[in-house]
Amino acid sequence: MNEKQRILYIEDNPEHLELLQRYLEMKLGVIVDLAASAGGAEMLLNARCYDLVISDVNLPIVFGTEIVEQILKRDPGQPVMLLSEHTEGKAKEEAERIGVPLQRKFSSFASGDFDQFLTYVRTLLSQRPCAFNTNADAEKAERMLLPPIRLVSENVQCARAAYRFRHAHA
Repeated sequence: MNEKQRILYIEDNPEHLELLQRYLEMKLGVIVDLAASAGGAEMLLNARCYDLVISDVNLPIVFGTEIVEQILKRDPGQPVMLLSEHTEGKAKEEAERIGVPLQRKFSSFASGDFDQFLTYVRTLLSQRPCAFNTNADAEKAERMLLPPIRLVSENVQCARAAYRFRHAHA
């Protein structure tokens, strides 16, 4: 029996996370896992296979383009999508540099933007189904073959810990 397709959505805005999760699950019948940071994405990406990874470009600490670039270094065939409210300038240049089209975030679900977004998601999902979704043993084997993704360096983790400590004891 085939499991549902699985999407990882990386976004730091909690409203966007929940809204898109519910809508994609309702419209496409997929499972959407959520990550609000590069650290959360790293943990999820190293734990399972995804049929599609969608990332906001403007994330704190590690930009979405850096996340997608690391994903594609590990697995060049992984379907990925970058979203941004600004599809010109630096965001567009970075997306083009790594060879991933930049999609405009939709302003509302009633707009034609969302229909276009949904069509693009369907296209990406049809490109390469995750071969290991139906067999837990194969998924474990796949994780062992692929090098782990490291999105958050030790320096960034130390800086975050120091910042939290200073603010907690101020």
